[in-house]
Amino acid sequence: MGFGVLFIGYFLLLNFANAALTDAIAAALILYGLSALAPINREFRLSSRIAMGFLAIGAVELVLMLLDKLFFIGSPDLLVTALGALKYLSVGALSFFMLRGMRSVSREVRLLPLSYKCEQVAILVIPIYGVFVLLEVLGLLSVFDAKIMATVAAICIVCSLVLTVMVLYLIYSCYAKICMPGERQNASEEKKPSKIGFVNAFRAHEEEKRREYAEYRLEKMRRKAEKKKEKSNKNGKK
Repeated sequence: MGFGVLFIGYFLLLNFANAALTDAIAAALILYGLSALAPINREFRLSSRIAMGFLAIGAVELVLMLLDKLFFIGSPDLLVTALGALKYLSVGALSFFMLRGMRSVSREVRLLPLSYKCEQVAILVIPIYGVFVLLEVLGLLSVFDAKIMATVAAICIVCSLVLTVMVLYLIYSCYAKICMPGERQNASEEKKPSKIGFVNAFRAHEEEKRREYAEYRLEKMRRKAEKKKEKSNKNGKK
């Protein structure tokens, strides 16, 4: 369930034309999905906390847009720039740690190619969203020519679109291939059944074993993360 909701929320980030209208909704869905995944590992917990900040930024953006549309109350350039920089910083950070969490989960259930792809895409997040933050700051200071800034911004938008599609593909791959603890769906039911009965039985048996192993590994991972959290809380109280 976590990956499914996460996919829908992240998909809404593709709305560049009127992001202020959908950012808050996207952030809420991303937060919901990451909250369901948070018990699995530290990276998901951290990304869910960052998603809270993104939700707050999206809510402020939505309020400012409504004030401008309904009452023609414009927003100061400094506030718009600050919100833009914080938005890109939060989306970049939550994407980075989310992908790291997906990498850990994929590695835990022995999906090594998927784990490797998550790690590679996580690295791409840093320069792309870093440039977005830098553009917001430089745009306010008017350091470079407007045409140069517009060209760089256009290139960054294209790169971020490609990056978002790549992340969506990885989220869907996790949704399709990883059965989280408590999810009882059997992927073999989605396959076209064979005309030979024992082939269907063999497929069902293999899928059930794979699911049970994945649940065991992820449950073990979750308990390990909880123990670390309890230990850190005890050390903090001392």
